[in-house]
Amino acid sequence: MLAQATIYSARVAAVRLAALLVVFAVVASGYATAGPPASTTTTTLHKYSPFTADSIARGIHITRAAPGYCWTNSSADRAGAAFRCFVGNVIHDPCFANFALTPVTYVVCPLYHPGSSVLRINLTRKLPQDSRTGDPNPMDYPPWAVKTTSGKWCERLTGATGSVVGLGVSYGCEGGGLLLGEPRRGTPLWSASYAGGYKATRYHRITLGSAWWL
Repeated sequence: MLAQATIYSARVAAVRLAALLVVFAVVASGYATAGPPASTTTTTLHKYSPFTADSIARGIHITRAAPGYCWTNSSADRAGAAFRCFVGNVIHDPCFANFALTPVTYVVCPLYHPGSSVLRINLTRKLPQDSRTGDPNPMDYPPWAVKTTSGKWCERLTGATGSVVGLGVSYGCEGGGLLLGEPRRGTPLWSASYAGGYKATRYHRITLGSAWWL
């Protein structure tokens, strides 16, 4: 009986050891397969395209529509088809017009970043005359939206935005946080100064994965 018990215990131990080795192999294989995250070395530049010919582009979701008007060009994007608009007492900037339509009867305004839903403003007045016909490429100016390499969207703020630790606030970020000053474009991978909020006492450098214009 003792010999049988010893043999049984040895078999149990062997089974347990084999199971542990299988688990270890699976875990190790998972780590090896996943590998380190890919690093971003270049900021990609994009044109936001909410229209196709004379209609809304596929994938652009209109979450609501409201009457309103645009009284001047956008302060967030320097494209001639970008405007600053009112719905009631709320300012929306940027809002984009489709000049393929004659007349232009509405504009669309991203409710946050390029991948978000849009507000459709049904215009109660004619659009203001484009005053930026002679402007250089809008991409020569700061983008209206950027996405950090960590995945956070930040949209350009307009109007009186204040300052943090002596630097002007330029972008508000999804989920909180601010970008100060303008994006630094001196290297293929752009960077910006990031602060956690208006009460922050310091900022740090972050990198930008993408930048967006109309």
